Amino acid sequence: MPVVAIAGGTSTGLGRALTVAILESADRHWTPVILSRSDKRPPWLRAIDADGLVPVVAVDYMSVASISDALRTHKVHTLLSVALAKDGSQNRLQLNLVEGAREAGVQRYVPSYWGLGVEAYRHVTVMRMGAEGVWEACEKAQRETGMQCARFNCGGFMNYFGIGAHPPARQQQQLTDEELVEQLRQGGGYAAGEDAGEQGVDRDGDMADGSGCYLLKPRGLCAEVPLSPSGGYPRFTTTTLRDVGRFVAAALELETWEGDMNIVGDTVRLDEMIRTTEALLGKKLAVETISPADLDKQIGQLRMPDDFMKLLWLELKREHAKDEVGNGVLDGNVNRMCPHVKPVSFKEYMHAQWS
Repeated sequence: MPVVAIAGGTSTGLGRALTVAILESADRHWTPVILSRSDKRPPWLRAIDADGLVPVVAVDYMSVASISDALRTHKVHTLLSVALAKDGSQNRLQLNLVEGAREAGVQRYVPSYWGLGVEAYRHVTVMRMGAEGVWEACEKAQRETGMQCARFNCGGFMNYFGIGAHPPARQQQQLTDEELVEQLRQGGGYAAGEDAGEQGVDRDGDMADGSGCYLLKPRGLCAEVPLSPSGGYPRFTTTTLRDVGRFVAAALELETWEGDMNIVGDTVRLDEMIRTTEALLGKKLAVETISPADLDKQIGQLRMPDDFMKLLWLELKREHAKDEVGNGVLDGNVNRMCPHVKPVSFKEYMHAQWS
C-alpha cells in the first residue's frame, strides 16, 4: 500500500481529522505515517490504533536532512503538512518540508494552507508571513522533479460555531487518561460531546468576551460580523474539520490534483447563519456589524507586536467582507471530484450541536 505522511499529524485538529479519515477509508488503500516533533502518541491515536500500527516519527522541522531521512525511510508517496510553528519559524518549517520532500523523492506534497482561498494569503499578515515563497518553492519542485503539489483550502472551520454547546467533559467528569482513551475509542477518535463537536479547533477567535468564538457565539446570544462594501452580509464558506479529513482521504485516490483543491462544507450568507441560529435557539442574537472602513481603521490603530492576534482576526474579517470567490468564498472543485463525500451543512451542524 502507498504511504501517506502527515506532518503535524499528532494535533487534535487537522492532524487527527486526516489520520482518522484515512484509517476509516472503506478500502484502506493508504498507510499513514505521522511526523511530529516528538514520537509520543496522543490519546486519540492510542484509541484508534491500539496496536501501534501507525508510526509516529520524531523529526526536526528545522533540518531538511531530518525530514528527508524520515520520508525516505518510510518510502512516503504523499506528504500532507498541517504542521504549525507559533514561534515565528513557520515559514522556514514550510520551506524545509518542501525541500525535504523533494530530496526524498516524494511524489505529491500539500503545504500548510488549510484555510481561506489563496487570495487571502496575499492580504492576511500572519498567513502571508508563514507562506512567503512556499508555493513558489512547490512550483519549482514540480517543474524540476515532477512532484505534484496542491494547496487545500476549506474556508473557515465550522467547529467554531460549536464552542460552548457542551460542557468541558474531562474537567467535569475528571476522566483519567485510561478513561479518556476508552471514550475516544468508542467515538472513533473523538470523545462524545465537546470534543466531537469542536473537533480540536483552537479556541482563539476574537469575540469580545474571550470565549474563543469567531463571528457567532450562540451560548452568549451574540454575533460580531463584517459587512460587504455594499453594506450587505457577505457569503461565508465553512467546513468541519472532520469533513476536511474525509475529502482529503478521498482525494488521495485521484490520479491528478489541481493546484488549488477547494473543499466546501457549506457556503452561507452571514445573515442566513444568524437566522438559522436564532430559529434553532428560539431567541434573537445581539448582532454587531462592522464595515470595511471601520475594519481598516481598527487595523490602523493596532500596536505591533502586542496586537498580532488581533490583527489576524481583523484581517480575516476584512477578507470575508470582500465576498469574493477564491477568498472567503470557495468554488468546491474537490466536491465535484469526490461526489461520494457528503459534507455536513451549517444547518445540520448547528442542529447537531445546539438542539
